[in-house]
Amino acid sequence: ASCRRDVYKQLDNTILSIGEVPVLADLIKKNYKRNFDAGNVAVALMQLHKLGGEGAGQILSGDALKAAHRLQRFVMDRPRELSTSHLADVLWVFTSPGTFSFQVLDKLEDHVMLKAKQFGPEDISRVLWAYARSGHRSPGVFTDLMVPAMELEAKTPFSGPDLARTAQAYAECGYRARVLFLSLDRTALKLAPGEMDPAHCVAFLKASASLAYLEADTLQALAKTHLADPSAITASQHADLFLATLQTSLKRQVPTTSLLPPNVHSTAHQHWATSVAARSEPGLLADVQATLAAMGVSVEVGKTTPNGVVPVDIVATPASGTPAAVVADGPAHFDERNKRLPWSEARNAAVREDKSVRLLTVPHFEFTALETDAARQGYLKRKLERPVCGITGKGVRAAL
Repeated sequence: ASCRRDVYKQLDNTILSIGEVPVLADLIKKNYKRNFDAGNVAVALMQLHKLGGEGAGQILSGDALKAAHRLQRFVMDRPRELSTSHLADVLWVFTSPGTFSFQVLDKLEDHVMLKAKQFGPEDISRVLWAYARSGHRSPGVFTDLMVPAMELEAKTPFSGPDLARTAQAYAECGYRARVLFLSLDRTALKLAPGEMDPAHCVAFLKASASLAYLEADTLQALAKTHLADPSAITASQHADLFLATLQTSLKRQVPTTSLLPPNVHSTAHQHWATSVAARSEPGLLADVQATLAAMGVSVEVGKTTPNGVVPVDIVATPASGTPAAVVADGPAHFDERNKRLPWSEARNAAVREDKSVRLLTVPHFEFTALETDAARQGYLKRKLERPVCGITGKGVRAAL
């Protein structure tokens, strides 16, 4: 027992650098069979993980990789010894680059269910996010942990990071959990300034909006309380914030300008527009532009919708007809199953709200499959002639 305590103390109190990986690997090799317990394993795994942060896969090789494999075998053979915090640590490590293991996720799933009601707020949010980010789409994890998460949240309110991780987990896997999100909303609204940093606030808003659960008053209140200073928000966070705002404005039929403080709205919109432009596919855009020009269509590149809000790749104006906002949908607009990503869906929905133009989308997998100029011109001609239905509902332009 004293030997186990000494090993644990060595692991827990040592701040290692990359050059000291062999020291940690040797300590694991000599002690993991006889002197390690679950606490040692969890701490050793977290030390390996911290050496490279999220990029641990770049340095886990040789002795360090063997050490990780030894610890993995311990976890697989003795999962019952892991406490709730150990489970969270182990799952976090084995869903990270360089140490990823579906075997561990499958093996520990039953133990996660058994300990569901024993988790604390931080542990349950980390477990949910670990399974979500791994792509492990077992509905059992998210179903069985939803009720314990709600019961736990009622007794022990989640912190800002806990709220963000839990919301991100359900959004990432697309699992519908409206009652849980209503509970998380209530907790978020109770947090005082400083109790939720901008990064976690934006992550929470983005996740909630992606599932269409974000209410306008929740967005307004959280933005006012936690996002009042634009300088504290990074460019990517600004882009995510405006995307959440745009999705909410379209869903609730309110203008985006009413949802964010004016200075935050202006900066967030600018960064979102920049991020949208950066996702364009130059080769596809040039080909579409050249094909339209060859058809005698007037082309303007790098424009926005007439209301000045939504950036589009091309505004194409036929000799007779309504102008079309052309979006060249490169690979960055879709997931691996060619399903349009949420940011692209929101951008297109916002374009449709402006009835002075029509939306013309050109998915890369459709356009590049056409081998001749005549086929490409025929494809775009049919798209230009086809009436495009916009979003129906009140206040056509109100959302922008």
